[in-house]
Amino acid sequence: MEFLVSIFEIVKNLGEATGKWFGYINSLDANLKIFKRKIEDLSSQEDDIKTELSSAEQQSGKRRKKVVQDWLGDVQMSRGDMRTLQRQEQEVVGWKNVFSRVQLGKLVVEKIQEVAELQEKVKFSNGLLIEALPTSGLFIPTMGSFCENTSARNMENVWKYLMDDEVRRIGIFGMGGIGKTTFMHHINNELLNEACNFDDVIWVTVSKAFNIRNLQRQIAKALNLDLSSYGDETKRASELYTMLFEKKRYVLILDDLWKAFPLDKAGIPKPSISNECKLVLTTQLLEVCRKMKCRAVKVELLTEDEALNLFMSKVEEHQTVLTPKVKEITTKVAKECARLSLAIITIADSMRGVNDIRGWRNAVNELTSSTKQIRDNESVIFERLKFSYSRLNEEKLQHCFLYCALYPEDNIIPREELIEYWIAEGLMAEMNSIEAMFDKGFMAKAGEGLGGVAYEDWSEDLERVSLMYNKIEELPFRPPICPRLTTLLLGYNPLLRIPNSFFAHMHHLNVLDLSGTYIESMPDSISKLVNLHTLLLKDCVRLKYVPSLEKLKALKELKLKRSQIEEVPQGIE
Repeated sequence: MEFLVSIFEIVKNLGEATGKWFGYINSLDANLKIFKRKIEDLSSQEDDIKTELSSAEQQSGKRRKKVVQDWLGDVQMSRGDMRTLQRQEQEVVGWKNVFSRVQLGKLVVEKIQEVAELQEKVKFSNGLLIEALPTSGLFIPTMGSFCENTSARNMENVWKYLMDDEVRRIGIFGMGGIGKTTFMHHINNELLNEACNFDDVIWVTVSKAFNIRNLQRQIAKALNLDLSSYGDETKRASELYTMLFEKKRYVLILDDLWKAFPLDKAGIPKPSISNECKLVLTTQLLEVCRKMKCRAVKVELLTEDEALNLFMSKVEEHQTVLTPKVKEITTKVAKECARLSLAIITIADSMRGVNDIRGWRNAVNELTSSTKQIRDNESVIFERLKFSYSRLNEEKLQHCFLYCALYPEDNIIPREELIEYWIAEGLMAEMNSIEAMFDKGFMAKAGEGLGGVAYEDWSEDLERVSLMYNKIEELPFRPPICPRLTTLLLGYNPLLRIPNSFFAHMHHLNVLDLSGTYIESMPDSISKLVNLHTLLLKDCVRLKYVPSLEKLKALKELKLKRSQIEEVPQGIE
């Protein structure tokens, strides 16, 4: 009798489940329309909140609460969910995709509920704003003091204009490697000590991959302002302008600017005597200073004596005193550094510990032969750096160095994260423990604001790809053919979905990093990555599904921290 009751319960439960499945399939189109209408209503509420915020922030000088900012971010992600679900609905047409349609139908119902909850949260009974936190700039660690006369003179020239009320824009120009950024670090720190003149110092590194969106993001970051909910460039400019206009008495430093731009387009108020603000920029191009209407200050080269003194101080930092004959040769090497601070420091570091006169003679010959036919300044500094790179005698060391190029320009590279990549690539020698590997390692369109990447960008000869810290929501539906690819870094993009066959032609992939993305499931083609050593899925806060990893016999590291995975993926044992 109990057996019959159990059978009855099973049949009953199966019937209920089947009924739900058919309900998800039959109601899919209707539920998608409901979801779309709710998103439209939610967007209207978002517009009202943003209007209220803009008005209140201007009048009160306060800043929006984190809960408000998080709500705006959730609304933006819900719109992305809608686009994804609409696209998926077109991909799973027909009864051969019945189970996919069941899953999609269930997901749509869940998303409708999420939007309903967001609509309830919009009330914000305790208001939208809290008191603004004051900012006063950041101290930047510097490499020593200015003992050379030329460096001190460069700094004095800039400081003179900073203290001159009639000069509101200052442009510092000079060839790459001459030391513009270094002495601006010193000036930044000095300005922080001059509280009587300026209330705030805002440092922004611009770099060659310049666009207005990136510049706005960098300035907002320095101001502790989140612009992620503003997709439109003009709206972002308005928000930045409002905050900067309220601040007054600040110095905005734009380091490494390669292209002139209208200040109002980015949201930067024009510096004037009335607002007591200053704009300082560094650039390699005098033309940029002129177009930005700056008082131009040319950075002078070190004298030959200063260059030699700097070179010798770096060479002798960690080695015994050089013999007189070797010292004669070092003078010739120092001259080949073209009196450029960056070249001097780099080449001096690479020659540390070399006491043999033949090693120094060889260095002179290499430097002179490599720069004989060079005319332009950029190539001069490049050849000096290339010399230093070539002195990394081990090929593995050179690969370790090049790995740094996968990070965004001027980005702080997390030491442990970099060493993880080195280990996964086999660039670290075998040791007894991971800890020992970390001890040994103390030694690219990343961070460019990309909104997407086309199929045509994925060539067959690619070996390493870094697209991290961009704005990429979608990947090419057509699977890229990259048979030589070993490293793929896609972390910290608002990536919503990965096409199911995306990894089908990446058989040699060793390292895959999707950390900090919004994906909810990993595609089945992940099981084809039989050479994968490292799979990083940390901070994938929406991730619920990872297919079987049984075929990934080479896998050594899997990170699922802060995801929604509730069970260990199949095959991990």
